[in-house]
Amino acid sequence: MHLLDPTPSRRRPSTPRPAWLLAGLLALLLAPVLAPAPAPAAAQSNLIAYRMVDQWPQRDEAAEGLFQSPEDLDFMRDGRVFIADPGIGGVHVLLPTGSFTTPFGVAGGFPAQLGRVGAIAVGPDPMAPPFSAERVYVLDTAVERVVMYDAGGRFQDAWDGINGESIAASNDGRVYVLDRDASQVRVFDARSGQERFRIGERGTEDGQFSNFDDVDVSPDGRVLAVGDRRGLRVQLFDLPGDADLAGENPPAPWALRQVYDLRNAKYSSQDFTCSSSRVNAMGGDKVFVGEANGACLLDGRDVTFAIAASANSRTICKDTVSLPRLKGSDYYALAVSDPNAGKCGEKRQELDTAPVIVKYADELLKSVDTIWEAASNANSDNPLLFAPNTIAMPSDDVVFVQDSSSQLRFFDLQGKQLATAERSSQAGNFSSDFRFTNVIEATGSETLGEIYGYYIQGQRAGGAFQVEGGIGRFKTVEKRTQTGIERALEAVWTDPLISSFQEIDIPAIVYSPVSGELLVVRSERIEQQRSQEVMLVRYAPDGREIKPAFDLPDDGEVNPYVDLAVDPEGRIYALDDLADRVRVFERDGTPIVDVPVAFDARAVAAGPRSPEGNIFILREPGSIERYADDGSITARLDGRPLDFSDPTTLTDIAVDARGQVYVSDGQSSLISVFEPSDEVDAIPIPNDAECLFLGQAAVDPQTIQLGQDAGVTLSLSGRCGINEEPADIALVIPYYGRLEQGVDPSVALRNEATQLMARVNFGKHRVGIVSHYNTVTTELPLTDDRDAYLQALRDINRFTPPNPDIKPRLRDAMEAAAKLFDDPTRRRVMVLLRVDYCNPDNEFFPGQCQGYPPAEDAALAIRQSGVTVIAINSFGALDLASSDEDAFFGIEGAHRRMVRYRQPELLASGLRLVDEIPAELGLDPASVSGGGVWSAPELVWDVDRVDFGGLSLSLRLRPTQAGRLATSLRSEATLTDGWGNPQRVSFPIPELEVIAPTPTPVRETPTPLPSATPAPTETSEPTEPPQAVYLPWLSRGVCFPIKRRFDIALVVDVSSSMAEPAGPEGAATKLDLARESLLAFLDSVNLGADRVTLVDFASQARLVQGLSDDRGALDAAVRSLSPRSGTRIDAGLDLALDALTAEGARENAGKVIVLLSDGQQVEAPETARAAGEAARGRGVDLFAIGLGADADAALLSAVASDASHYYYAGQAAELTEIYARIAASIPGCP
Repeated sequence: MHLLDPTPSRRRPSTPRPAWLLAGLLALLLAPVLAPAPAPAAAQSNLIAYRMVDQWPQRDEAAEGLFQSPEDLDFMRDGRVFIADPGIGGVHVLLPTGSFTTPFGVAGGFPAQLGRVGAIAVGPDPMAPPFSAERVYVLDTAVERVVMYDAGGRFQDAWDGINGESIAASNDGRVYVLDRDASQVRVFDARSGQERFRIGERGTEDGQFSNFDDVDVSPDGRVLAVGDRRGLRVQLFDLPGDADLAGENPPAPWALRQVYDLRNAKYSSQDFTCSSSRVNAMGGDKVFVGEANGACLLDGRDVTFAIAASANSRTICKDTVSLPRLKGSDYYALAVSDPNAGKCGEKRQELDTAPVIVKYADELLKSVDTIWEAASNANSDNPLLFAPNTIAMPSDDVVFVQDSSSQLRFFDLQGKQLATAERSSQAGNFSSDFRFTNVIEATGSETLGEIYGYYIQGQRAGGAFQVEGGIGRFKTVEKRTQTGIERALEAVWTDPLISSFQEIDIPAIVYSPVSGELLVVRSERIEQQRSQEVMLVRYAPDGREIKPAFDLPDDGEVNPYVDLAVDPEGRIYALDDLADRVRVFERDGTPIVDVPVAFDARAVAAGPRSPEGNIFILREPGSIERYADDGSITARLDGRPLDFSDPTTLTDIAVDARGQVYVSDGQSSLISVFEPSDEVDAIPIPNDAECLFLGQAAVDPQTIQLGQDAGVTLSLSGRCGINEEPADIALVIPYYGRLEQGVDPSVALRNEATQLMARVNFGKHRVGIVSHYNTVTTELPLTDDRDAYLQALRDINRFTPPNPDIKPRLRDAMEAAAKLFDDPTRRRVMVLLRVDYCNPDNEFFPGQCQGYPPAEDAALAIRQSGVTVIAINSFGALDLASSDEDAFFGIEGAHRRMVRYRQPELLASGLRLVDEIPAELGLDPASVSGGGVWSAPELVWDVDRVDFGGLSLSLRLRPTQAGRLATSLRSEATLTDGWGNPQRVSFPIPELEVIAPTPTPVRETPTPLPSATPAPTETSEPTEPPQAVYLPWLSRGVCFPIKRRFDIALVVDVSSSMAEPAGPEGAATKLDLARESLLAFLDSVNLGADRVTLVDFASQARLVQGLSDDRGALDAAVRSLSPRSGTRIDAGLDLALDALTAEGARENAGKVIVLLSDGQQVEAPETARAAGEAARGRGVDLFAIGLGADADAALLSAVASDASHYYYAGQAAELTEIYARIAASIPGCP
């Protein structure tokens, strides 16, 4: 065994070295830091930027009626049924006709696109007349918000900052959300989104909540039903109406009405037990709870077990019925239709089953009314991915993906599925003799459809049960079984390593296409030595173990290796999570180099060798870093599939032979592909707690005649790295008193405690340990030394025999741990790991929890003091956690709750930008946007806050001399970045070509030489030659139009910012003044000859009025404009062009678009430029108006026909004059 000093390295990646010439150019544009700070932003300028070049699979049209993992169901009065399906990524819609539409929320960009769809609810649309339209409320659990869509799936609005488990909407305009962070029911006003009040608090007592299940409100809105306690309880609450609450003596907004404790024996009958996994409030004490075998109708003391055992000629079995939703006299649910022969529970498997939506005729769901069949992703020829967790490259042109479904998949590099493999098989059933095989971790092989994997196999014969685990190669075959033909997993070979739960762990496997070997990290516990041996074992394709195995460096106590990778030349890369290193080996096991990497690395991939490095690391907070062999970072990329995705849900990375990076995201179920970018304006992800900025400047047009003017745009963009607020973490763990069958049961605990803190930044956080059982010991005060923490874990005395009559004293341990916190300015976290605790509210039989000292009061006091309590693998103690979000089975997600990664609230503050204008360039002070102040020669902007959308400022210059002129002598900004660091940003200085008028040449007349004077003769009078005579002319303002008639599209931004006051408090809004200006514009056009169409846009565009010369209709359309969320200029332009060029358009009419916007299109601004180019290409004259400092002057100038077609309105009051100028210029007159 190769033993190393157990001290893990605390060395962090050093300052990046120069990479590409491109990076050097980027260095000129990115901001240096003013004040000294660790890892200054200037050093980051050498980072290579990456861009996304592909993403798959497509999840919208391909998913019509294709169910993957339905999570919720609701319906509208008109019979439309909505099914939330996170596996597909959106909400299915079943129309009353029986056909499915394309799921909504799947595409379209933020805010309409969902990060991850959660629970849904249907309720009245508060913007529509009463009892007319309805809308759909969707919990977006990735972004922690509620998103609203109309009946057609069109985005309406969103409420942020809501981490919901379930949602319900009442007919009286309230929305109820089970908030996982608060452990409360939050009640919102449906119209405004404002929170009205909250119900309950964290706890297990009646009127408190723990481990939310579901929520529903009765049709009359007066009773709320909440399921919690993991299916064990339903609580009903009375809800007074708004009229009662507005009275002189208003009652409390809620009151506990009824509690159903489903552990009571009367809620069980044979194999059926009522469950609160689903609740339907039906009014009064009546509530339908559960699904499948847990479905019951409760009404006071009455309990009725619901759902028919089989229905529809026995094709629908009770145990498949899920997500029932009952409202009034309508009852819907999801189920599985099984056409195979046999009774429920004993059906053959010759025919495919299918998911169905069932409408029932009665409230007990006994009688089926109508069935609509959907498709199952599992039965699809090309099933969509669902929550991928592993990605690998078994060959240069194949991507292997393991997801959370029952199949393993092989794709080509473009995302086309090539083959699938089963990951489990079963023979027999669990009520008799059976055998099962399940592949836990897998990787691809050289043969499509065949896999290598770490498997578990179980078998029961007679009364004996045997378990086996190990490494094997498997293929998928079709077998005839007693129930028909089925695809099954079949072993090609296996190497059994585990029997009777012997402690051998397989933390990582990878297939090397270069050597054709399967590489396995194998960690084996040696009890006699109380040590751990970690080896890299190799297998040939036929299953032979290739000798010798490689001894991997470790401390002899805990396996530190969490991932393996191979590069295109076959070198091996092992990620050591404790030493913070990637250990690189030749194919024969010869060590090459140990590369220091980030302390929180959790996955490794290796690309082709390069001077810039070929090691890629996925970090815990979600960024991906590229390392050179000396540990310097040469690239850092944002691997999120969507701009608004949660970066911590990225699951794995792989790199192909071309250097493209493949990233799997478990939340969106997408694979994204990235490659190095040659875009000079690409900003890489900065270091933690630092920000990078890019200043850009442009002049348009770049060439003008003397006497004309040009626009200059200065824009600032940037991004910030994440940060962690310094925290003190107290770990509460049990010690164990004796060996169990010769095995120390504390080994699993010690491994988890090690892994839990392996990725904690001890340079920022402190950790302490309290152990307990029948005694309590502070094993380690708070320390910032990870070595001391690991040593303290090893030194805990685990062999003090406990008194078997005394139960674990968790309460005392928590109180002791709370005393470790000595600095109230730091965030405080208490972690309960594998603690043994039992509360009478959670016991499954009377007396189970007898003797356990209650810890609820102690936990409440600790939480109320500001400590976050996290419970991990501690079933009985989960209710002690601060919230449902802080209760974990497994340590995987706990790290992110301990350290709480966060972004700064702002990109920058206190910005001062100084632009020094040359004397030969005349500045028009009225053209300056953003509140700039002109005091020659300096134009100065002072901006208090800059959000992550960046900043865009503009001005116009009129040169007084010709030549190639610099538009500025100095353009520079000073600011404080989002993390409080002072920075300076220099802007490039564009040049303007100014052409002087060409002088008219004057021909010289030669002077005749003197000559003799001839004698006078009699001649006639000379005739003067004709000459041009220029006379003054008085114009009467007559103009001959380019066209005699025009079709005009008015395109208006109605984003939420247009609802802001246009002046001091109480003044009209910007949209109010825009309406007035549009009406004045209509006064200026020649309706009859001219026609006008009106388009508004926010996140989506809407045709408010088609082309018309009806003044009354146009006035009504203008007055109907109302604000919505979002800014998509491209959508407005596209729809306007469609309206101008649709069938019936007049070929002989001029076409004009007048665009007004006060904001910036953050999502895909290039599409707005393309939309403007498309309009101009169709002969449209395009005017653009930017309103206010936040308008994107650069973008609006780019979409306009030319610089003279862009207008800037500093105040909304200026709009009427600008629209009048545009109306006057539409005929083509000067």
